[in-house]
Amino acid sequence: MSYLMLPATASEKYIFELLTRIVLFILVVPFIFWAVANLEGQIVHQFVPTFTHYQCSFDSLWSGLLNHGNWNGWGVLLAFQGVLFVFCAFFTGASHFAKSAFLKTLLTFLFLMAGFAFYSYLISRLLGMSGMHPANDRILTIHSKEDGVVHLAIVSTIVNVCLLAIAWFKLKEKEA
Repeated sequence: MSYLMLPATASEKYIFELLTRIVLFILVVPFIFWAVANLEGQIVHQFVPTFTHYQCSFDSLWSGLLNHGNWNGWGVLLAFQGVLFVFCAFFTGASHFAKSAFLKTLLTFLFLMAGFAFYSYLISRLLGMSGMHPANDRILTIHSKEDGVVHLAIVSTIVNVCLLAIAWFKLKEKEA
């Protein structure tokens, strides 16, 4: 039986962690949520018979979500990358930090965002840019909401790929 406990390579560790922490989570959690929500609705319906809308349906949720906004290819990619960012960020944090990975990852992103906001505030105050606006009130090449969605989708894809690369190299470093 000792042959089953052979040391794994970095790629095997990475693929295992990626599949269990991201892919399996995305596939299993909606089913668990649906089962718990319906079970809870049944229990509440037993105590409060007037409670009639107790069944959870992903079909009505999905149709309501699709009817609420203008979902084209870039919007769907942005939403997918936004959700995937949460998983990639905590996957990278778990590969980087040994203890309390969730808390340390959360604090790291909080400090990064606060630092960026403080830096932007200081630069705008020091350079006296509070009254300045670019032509047509646009930023760089973003002319419309659709352009903003395209830019954010591309940037979030690049960020997710970078986070996965950081996790790969960190796991590779731990192997050596």
